[in-house]
Amino acid sequence: MPYTHVTFSALKTQLANRLGDVSKIYWRDVELGLYVKESLRTWQAFSAFWRVRATFNTAAGTEFYDLPAQMSSVLGYNLKDQDIVKDLQYHLLENADTDPAGSSWVGTEMFVLADLTAAIERRRNQFLAETGIVVTRSTPNMPPPPVSRVPLADTTIDVRRVVWKRNDGTFSNCWRSDEWELSAGALHWEVNPAVPYAYSILATPPLTLQVAPAPLDAATLDLLTVDTPAALDPTTGVLLNIPDNFAWVIKWGALADLLGKDGQARDPQRAAFCEQRYQLGVNLARQSAVIILCEIQGDTVLTEALEAIDAERPGWQGSATATPTDICIAGWNLIALRPVPDGIYSVTMDVAQNAPVPSADVDQVQLGREQLDAVLDYAEHLAAFKMGGAEFDATLRQAENFMRQATTYNERLAASALFSVPATGQSRLEEDWRIRRRKATVPV
Repeated sequence: MPYTHVTFSALKTQLANRLGDVSKIYWRDVELGLYVKESLRTWQAFSAFWRVRATFNTAAGTEFYDLPAQMSSVLGYNLKDQDIVKDLQYHLLENADTDPAGSSWVGTEMFVLADLTAAIERRRNQFLAETGIVVTRSTPNMPPPPVSRVPLADTTIDVRRVVWKRNDGTFSNCWRSDEWELSAGALHWEVNPAVPYAYSILATPPLTLQVAPAPLDAATLDLLTVDTPAALDPTTGVLLNIPDNFAWVIKWGALADLLGKDGQARDPQRAAFCEQRYQLGVNLARQSAVIILCEIQGDTVLTEALEAIDAERPGWQGSATATPTDICIAGWNLIALRPVPDGIYSVTMDVAQNAPVPSADVDQVQLGREQLDAVLDYAEHLAAFKMGGAEFDATLRQAENFMRQATTYNERLAASALFSVPATGQSRLEEDWRIRRRKATVPV
């Protein structure tokens, strides 16, 4: 049964009362609504409170499936650059009420739209680079053999998987390596063409992939990469293409940049706070879970890392199609089915969905009474940011209470479900197997 104890309108009124602005003069109704929505999304990012069962059908001969595309009603990307611009306008006291759509405001002496857009785009791209949360599949053609260096699209941030697809339809996995290891194990690999079995980005120029050994035949690559999405343009509205539940991370990062620059807008104290909140969001996103339980045709299926399947059954994409028995995790958004489906099959998943945020005043807020105060605490904290100083500092206690309540909820869930950790950890399997980051010494 859905919750029916408080409407969106009533919650905004409660927030206004907390702020001592009953008439909604300093904080407008639409502004209060934005803080409530962000608080709900942040709650979901911390707790994975809202879980839902969703289903999609496979297609014959298709092994990879993008979950936000297949389950758009619960996992789709909905937030645009205009949404973040609107948040920034209110936080920075930039008279957002004159621009309800977030598309016509051009700025003031302190902030201009180009500055906000650049900060949002910079932090969105940085967020994707640091988390690798969204993975993209592409199949570029290789240069004619024996050329072994492959140009990559200029949107490429990180290479996650490389598979060599020959013209006869067979697949060969290329394992991550480097030129030093290759030379130690197989001298003259550069001049002895064969089927590539490794790749490297160590010695190549940026946006270039080295396959080894040099290819003997023409082929295509099957790539999984982390990419930068489309350039932002708030005048028209461009999707952020990151999970809705983590859009607030981009906002805090952009605020850190805007308040940290030289000039009359400089506010080092609040800039440092925003940077801390951004880093908190990055760490949270790296650990986020979306998949909890999976079924194929009604039978429960345990997930595996795509790297593990690649190691256990190399070239599985070129094997005979059949009823899929394995769900392979490639990233937060991307899964693969093995064997490659030979027809239409029903895939059902219990997932941590986008936070169900209300839109109309009469909408019921889908949250229990026991969590409502925590969400209001955090919304009050967000609303106080534009005041700064002691008034904002006084709300840090509310933010801490919000995070403590999320922790308490997760602890209760873990106590009631013995296998909750392995269940929610399924989305992170690939990261555990195909490690993205290791500490390195940077010369200074």
